[in-house]
Amino acid sequence: MNLQLREMADKCMNVISSLPMVKYCELYGSIANNTEDEFSDIDIKVDVSGYDNGIFMLEVPHLIKDKINVIYYDFAPGLIPNSYIVSIAISIDNPFAIVDINCIAIPHCTTVLKEHAVNDVFSHTLKVWVANLKHHARGYDCYDDIVRMAKRLGIKDTGSKDEEELLEETLTWLEENQTDKLERYVNSCREKFEELV
Repeated sequence: MNLQLREMADKCMNVISSLPMVKYCELYGSIANNTEDEFSDIDIKVDVSGYDNGIFMLEVPHLIKDKINVIYYDFAPGLIPNSYIVSIAISIDNPFAIVDINCIAIPHCTTVLKEHAVNDVFSHTLKVWVANLKHHARGYDCYDDIVRMAKRLGIKDTGSKDEEELLEETLTWLEENQTDKLERYVNSCREKFEELV
């Protein structure tokens, strides 16, 4: 059991539950099933019935930022309008501490479209890099995902490089393009990479 992760999950649940449009929220996934590990994220389903769940997805990072450290956030536009999920990094020192908030409502609203959930290229790459490092560290077959990530950045000769080389080159791109706000977080990514690879 990862107590620090559970404490973060409890804090997120308390903050989100206090928002006026939230009917209820619940954990699901590895923490709810007591199967979390050092790489687990925090999966929270939030019911905002009576409010537009797509709008809530767009708003929630801003609604919680005074009580939870929102390092960066990233939407899942490929799931829109069937699902509205936003991922929020909440720990400067642990890149794997990401809250995935699944915003639901009855009736399910579909007013927010993919083009409304615009991701910053840097933040999106950062989220994908962290997910790929997690999958690599767990021993999952994620080579195709890592290649796709590297190709989006224009990294050459992806077919002749292994997962670790592509993760390294993508991390170097992140280091070269980071903002001051994300410098410490990216440094934490470097530390985790060196530790795990």
